[in-house]
Amino acid sequence: MDAIIHIGMHKTASSTLQHVYSKLDMGEIKYAPWRTNNHSGLMGTMFHAPIEEYHSFKRRQFSPEQLLEERAATTKVLTEFAQQSGKCLICAEYLSSTRGYDFEAFADFVKTNFDDVKIVSYVRSPVSYMQSSFQQVLKGGALTRRKMGNTLNVKARWPKYKDRFEKFDLAFGKENVTLRPFVPALLKDKDIISDFAEVIGYDGEKPSNLFVNSSLSLEATALFHFQREHGSGVHMGYAGSNNHNSYFIDFMNTIKGGKLKFSHDLVKPVFDFYADDLKWIEDRMGMELNDIPDPAAGGVNGEEDLVDIALASTSNLIDALSDAMELRDSIGPEKLLILSQIQKFVESDDIIPPLYQKDREPRRSDLEAEVRSDDAQALKAELMTRMAFPELSDHDRTVKLLETGKLLSEIVAPKRRRFKRK
Repeated sequence: MDAIIHIGMHKTASSTLQHVYSKLDMGEIKYAPWRTNNHSGLMGTMFHAPIEEYHSFKRRQFSPEQLLEERAATTKVLTEFAQQSGKCLICAEYLSSTRGYDFEAFADFVKTNFDDVKIVSYVRSPVSYMQSSFQQVLKGGALTRRKMGNTLNVKARWPKYKDRFEKFDLAFGKENVTLRPFVPALLKDKDIISDFAEVIGYDGEKPSNLFVNSSLSLEATALFHFQREHGSGVHMGYAGSNNHNSYFIDFMNTIKGGKLKFSHDLVKPVFDFYADDLKWIEDRMGMELNDIPDPAAGGVNGEEDLVDIALASTSNLIDALSDAMELRDSIGPEKLLILSQIQKFVESDDIIPPLYQKDREPRRSDLEAEVRSDDAQALKAELMTRMAFPELSDHDRTVKLLETGKLLSEIVAPKRRRFKRK
């Protein structure tokens, strides 16, 4: 069996490709078996070193012996799958990581079990990548606080092209490593799905112009940064927290606005520092990737700009809250209970729900609400009026609105805590 291995890089529509190509009947091209369409977990289970440091295992109570048994079982399944005829498609942006996994073990497994090997990656230009990477860090709640000029830490967001890709060239040969620019105008039909189909040799039916995991608006990015820095931060510390955070991300994605753009002054020192790395990838691809903004173009220049944008974006946030509180998937008593729980927080003196206070164990009383109305629309209208919060400073009002969105996201998530009536 031959192998086609898509290795990301991060923020190049990998989720879209996984979503589409895991579902298609592609004839001789077979999607590798795994519990999800994202093969990062498959590759992490097989090759992360040490395995107990892989993030999916780190949060759970597994012994090293259990993890090694899981690795052996997973490796056995893929090894047996590789004995079939045709081509195996693996999609794992994890493999483009610059650290964390045993690349030599990965390369040895691939060379041992597959005949011909084709490595495919889409390459994003530096500023485009850094902007998307920053948004992804905000979504995951892992905003770094290590100072590198400012808390945006754009230096830590540089793609490190040579570290990502050179090892694949050396292990499999440049002729077997396809690097494509992640630039819509240069893609086949200006569509990532069509372009990838051409790269892997698939000419069957497929959807087009589908995109999963879209970028946050500038306003949503600033508000997300504000919530992570000044509010309660990411959902964490209990079963289901990842799911609740996903719903909060979905809520933040509904906040309308412009596009995040870093300023020339913010990124120029990073370009100077990584000049050799940029030259390496440009030489490797035979094209210019320098997308440093014009000095006159403006853009976010530091954390203070993000704070100013967040404080000026409360109307965008309120619009998103108003839409979310329509609760279209809820009916009757459930809708009244959800709105009553939000009412309990909105009418309280708390800026952050007690549920999220640091160093405090949640109490049952945090999860109870008194239903004082039988008219959901009237209750929602009352809440929207109350959320003017005239008694609060701009800072505290923005925090409380964001925490309202976070609480609402948690309540409506399928695997929610058990909120009860008093």
